[in-house]
Amino acid sequence: MDNPQKFRLLIVAASARAWIHSAEIAGFDVMAFDFFSDWDSRGDGESCGCSSQVSWRQDPTRTVVRLECFEDLLLQKNLDLISGCDYAIFAGGLENNPSIIEALASHVSVLGPDTRQHARLSDTVKVLTWLKTMGYQVPESSCQLGADASPREWLKKSFRSSSGLGIQRATEEDAGSESRLHYFQREVQGENFSGVFISMPQIGADGGTALVGWTRQLVNEQWCGAGEFRYCGSIGPLPIQESLKEQIETIGCAIAEQYGIVGAWGIDFLVDGSTVWVGRRKLAAQASLELPARLDDAATKLESKGRSAVFVGWDGQVRGVIAVADTLKPSAIDTVQQLHDLNLAVAMITGDNARTAQSIADAVG
Repeated sequence: MDNPQKFRLLIVAASARAWIHSAEIAGFDVMAFDFFSDWDSRGDGESCGCSSQVSWRQDPTRTVVRLECFEDLLLQKNLDLISGCDYAIFAGGLENNPSIIEALASHVSVLGPDTRQHARLSDTVKVLTWLKTMGYQVPESSCQLGADASPREWLKKSFRSSSGLGIQRATEEDAGSESRLHYFQREVQGENFSGVFISMPQIGADGGTALVGWTRQLVNEQWCGAGEFRYCGSIGPLPIQESLKEQIETIGCAIAEQYGIVGAWGIDFLVDGSTVWVGRRKLAAQASLELPARLDDAATKLESKGRSAVFVGWDGQVRGVIAVADTLKPSAIDTVQQLHDLNLAVAMITGDNARTAQSIADAVG
């Protein structure tokens, strides 16, 4: 665009650096409030770690204000700055302050969940329970830790926290307890990731929800000086397995539809390993597994010998082939011959592939 319309985007987060980076690439003027005001996020017109040549506009401006607490947003001098923005994105901790979100919404149009949606989404146990009923893999979570539970397998998490704050390991004293401030979640090992979505229900045949990016979260990294469970940054953009991307998109679309989300929002997820696919050629194709020529040839040879080829694969590729064979009954050949002697036409009905079926048919006559 030669003369794109200018929009001033308000960004409020515990750390707004990544949001500033993305907004400037999109060509927005930025007004940001956060707790860190990183040196490479400050300044007017500087690039936050990205080239201005990739920006939608060549001259985005930026103002970053450091907060001591989110309540400072309601100071009149800050409300004056906020009122000068066209749209707002709230992230990174502000979701735990619904009254502040409601107050700010009277000064600027919010691109994201409203206070009612935040209240529903903040009940993590209910959200995860619903996802489980929909067939998605989620960590086991409960408001009460069973008296017979092994506390060392569980984490105690605050309903209102961010960046890993408020997470601690459950103790023997927590067994059988229940709290409105905390919930319990079985610890799951894996890499931490985060996905960002844009939901505009009035646009698009698929409900208007799109996965726009994902990053790997750095948690408990000693080189960053972070304590246990503490978030200390993100790495991205990253390549991602297509099947995993599809799963994330499906979950995101389901959540957006169920909770009526509008605007920018995100989910955190754990990748605890690869899905191993075991099945016939059709399943390998459906799972988007690449079939190496040598394994394809091996499967063909096995099938020509009357064996069924079963493929095993993960991370986008078939890794091996297994031969499965039905053993003919000793009486099968004689039985078929007796039927021929009666001038009866004999046919075989099978769900196997043609090569395996022909091999069995040749063996019994």
